[in-house]
Amino acid sequence: MIAAKMDPNASDQNGWTPLHSATSGGHKNTVEILIRKGGNPKVKSEEGYTLIHIAASHSGANLDLIPFLIQNGANINAKLFDNGETPLHIAANKNDPQIIRLLLANGALPNIYDSGREKNTPLHIAVKYNFVECAKILLKYGADPNIKNGRGKSASELARRTGHLPDLFKINKPKFKKSKLQRSN
Repeated sequence: MIAAKMDPNASDQNGWTPLHSATSGGHKNTVEILIRKGGNPKVKSEEGYTLIHIAASHSGANLDLIPFLIQNGANINAKLFDNGETPLHIAANKNDPQIIRLLLANGALPNIYDSGREKNTPLHIAVKYNFVECAKILLKYGADPNIKNGRGKSASELARRTGHLPDLFKINKPKFKKSKLQRSN
């Protein structure tokens, strides 16, 4: 394709470009070539999938790819159109501590909400599914266990209600104090 001088930003019926496909396959060298040839690292599919969303959903093969995409202008906090998930939400749903750590170390927002039915933060997801290592990393990078989701539940409340990760929140309890707004309610 590149040798034939085709457009590296040409998309299929779903809005996927060669960059989406190369990222999905973990082909960092191909992604680098496509970007050097004019491929847009900020490209979104019809559903809003960015290259970092795709990289976050494919784990190990993309650990080197995510920093490269960020250095080339990709938005680490981009949201999907239908449910508002960021790459960090995707990594939390996949129970992928390596990707979570990498995203947070590169500027992902730990307290960002999705726009799905429950309006969860990545920490809500980790607690809901009992993903201990993911929850620990999110807390280490500043995720607030007292933020309430769209159903009015904080991650620490979910932990108590479900029995998931209760010791984790006991350990971190002194670090997080309720805000004035939360205390007045």
